[in-house]
Amino acid sequence: MTDIRRVRRGEDGYPEVLGSIADPPEALWVRGAIPGGVGVAIVGTRRATRYGLGLARELGAAVASRGWTVVSGLARGIDGAAHRGCVEAKGVGVAVLGSGVDVWYPKEHEELGESLIDRGGAVISEYPP
Repeated sequence: MTDIRRVRRGEDGYPEVLGSIADPPEALWVRGAIPGGVGVAIVGTRRATRYGLGLARELGAAVASRGWTVVSGLARGIDGAAHRGCVEAKGVGVAVLGSGVDVWYPKEHEELGESLIDRGGAVISEYPP
């Protein structure tokens, strides 16, 4: 397992754009590296149609092929499909979890999350491990 670190607001490594929202988290728990530059969020339903899953995968690949970071959850459905497209295009992605970064949910997306980290991206959460 990649080392887990905490990055507080105002410290190096805390996403500048996140610090500009109305109520940013005080700290993020991070596995991997949060890339700088342009990030594009692709999020949607867990109960996607086949068409929606295919489109999310294509969008993830298109964003990644331009050198932009795909930002999404790691949930079933649209989020996972967007990250799959990103990984297939050899891009960089950041998965934002609704649990600690030491918990893979859904479990079947563990390999996908590890692929994001291996490709230079990150898995992050505001929840401690």
